[in-house]
Amino acid sequence: MPASLKNFADLKSLRGALKVQEEARIKAEAERRQIEKKAREEANIFRASVGNVAPLLTHDKVSLHLPRPEPIARQHLADEQAALAQSLSDDFDVESLLDSDDSLS
Repeated sequence: MPASLKNFADLKSLRGALKVQEEARIKAEAERRQIEKKAREEANIFRASVGNVAPLLTHDKVSLHLPRPEPIARQHLADEQAALAQSLSDDFDVESLLDSDDSLS
């Protein structure tokens, strides 16, 4: 009980506050019960629609563990093909020969 109660008016206001709190608690409890009731009803509807179920038998299944193929280094292959194509090309730049070796010029 709060120490600030000095007269009956304070008691009356405290009684009103406690009454409001009790009404809020009762309302919250009713809402909680309503939500629980709806959840139970939905669960019952689900059980009724699904019916009796049993797990599937899995002992007749074969589990295949095939070895995974080796990875293909696609970028390495692309680099090799590009180098081969470049080495077989007839196109050459005279400027690059002049810049690279003075004895050839």
